[in-house]
Amino acid sequence: MVSFREILNKCHLYDLGYRGDMFTLSNKYGDGTYTKERLDRVVANPIWTYMFTNYGIEGLVVRSSDHKPLLMRFSKEEEASMNSAQLFKYEAKWNLEDDCGGVVLENWKYGGIHSDPVNKVKGMLENCEGALERWSR
Repeated sequence: MVSFREILNKCHLYDLGYRGDMFTLSNKYGDGTYTKERLDRVVANPIWTYMFTNYGIEGLVVRSSDHKPLLMRFSKEEEASMNSAQLFKYEAKWNLEDDCGGVVLENWKYGGIHSDPVNKVKGMLENCEGALERWSR
């Protein structure tokens, strides 16, 4: 799992999370070896998350498999997102984490694709916000 996370990090791919049950795999054994894990993920890079701000991922219920499918909906349009809107709050305790500064530095450069200075800074802030939210999970 460490190698998997290292590759995701190297490729600037971040777990988008999802709504629903915390686990995507269950072996459904009743003999004391019952296992539940979160194996399935949806990942994207900062450019994709900037382009598709309205997205939502939902873990679906299934009866005939040990894996739960993930349903992703996304749009470039300004429409209501499946993710509930919440105010972003930077947590002061994040400063104590060694890799927090790296998350900000790495993602700051991907948000500013606008020529207008105000929108450029806004994009950079939004990109860092998304990266910090994913990193803090």
